[in-house]
Amino acid sequence: MALYQETPYDYINTALELAVKAHIGQVDKGNGLPYILHPLTVASRVRTPEQKAAAILHDTLEDTDLTLDDLWSASIPERVIELVGILTDPKDGDFASYINKVAEDYDAAVVKHADLEDNLSPTRSRGLNDEIRSKVYAGLEILEKKYPELKYM
Repeated sequence: MALYQETPYDYINTALELAVKAHIGQVDKGNGLPYILHPLTVASRVRTPEQKAAAILHDTLEDTDLTLDDLWSASIPERVIELVGILTDPKDGDFASYINKVAEDYDAAVVKHADLEDNLSPTRSRGLNDEIRSKVYAGLEILEKKYPELKYM
C-alpha cells in the first residue's frame, strides 16, 4: 500500500527516492548539511513537474554512481531524462560552452538558473572560491541574457 495517492506525477516521488539514495552520505561543502537539500531547494524554485523532477536529479549523473540507464529503469519520463542529460556538466569543456548548451532548452535553463542562484545563496556560497563564484555569475548572465524573465523567477 502506497503512502500517497497515485498521481500522473509519481515520477517526482521516484526522482526523489533515486536522488536521496544516490546522494546519501554527501555533505554540502558550503554549510555541512546533507547535500540532498540543494537539489530540493532547486526543485522548490522551478514550476513544472518536469522541471521539478529534473532539478531533483540534476547533480546525480555528475556527482553519484547513478546513470541514465538507471533513470530509464526507474521509468523516469523521457523529457526529464533529456533535461538531466542537458544539465549534466561534462567537465571537459569550458563552462560558458556548457551554459550556452543548457540555454538552448528553456526548461533546462530554468533549472540551471535556479541551481546557480542557490549556489550563491548565503547558506551555500561559503563553499565557493572566487573562480567558481565568477563562473556562477557568468552563467547567470548568459541565461538571463537569453531569458530575461529568469531574473524575476
